[in-house]
Amino acid sequence: EGLARPVPRRPVRNDVGKLRRKPRGRAGRHKRLSVSAEFRIHEVFVCDQIVHDSITKKFTIHGLFDRINSEKFPAVHPSFGVFFRYGGNVGDHSVILILQGPDGKSIGTDTELTATIPKENPDAVANYAYVALGVPLMSEGKYSIFLKDKSGRVIGSTHFTAARKSVGDKPS
Repeated sequence: EGLARPVPRRPVRNDVGKLRRKPRGRAGRHKRLSVSAEFRIHEVFVCDQIVHDSITKKFTIHGLFDRINSEKFPAVHPSFGVFFRYGGNVGDHSVILILQGPDGKSIGTDTELTATIPKENPDAVANYAYVALGVPLMSEGKYSIFLKDKSGRVIGSTHFTAARKSVGDKPS
């Protein structure tokens, strides 16, 4: 009771997302092949706020969303968080965070972040929290968040929708 259960491991995937298996024997059993420990983003979330407990090193994500409602546009989202999980080879990795509006143009300046995988724990999946204040939403539509590496390759992304809400609408 109260004990965490181990999470089953997923099959290893190569760069194009196909399972990498090599048949062993006539029974059709498969052997996992090793994959390079290239830096990669596992998940990306958008939310209202992220709190980091400096003692336990845990993150608490408040107000996870995929839709923002506003009575009028342009609007300002007071606190906007991007949380992502990453893993890969040991060291510092440059990640560029880009927020694009429905017109495909960047909102504000692109932000360069440094994601670190410590050599003390090279197999770890690490977390990164970024919070911006006063993010402008100029119109209704789909807003995209892209995480790119130094070469400009997209290594993670997510999106949310900004929509007009009438004054009399019931909360969903």
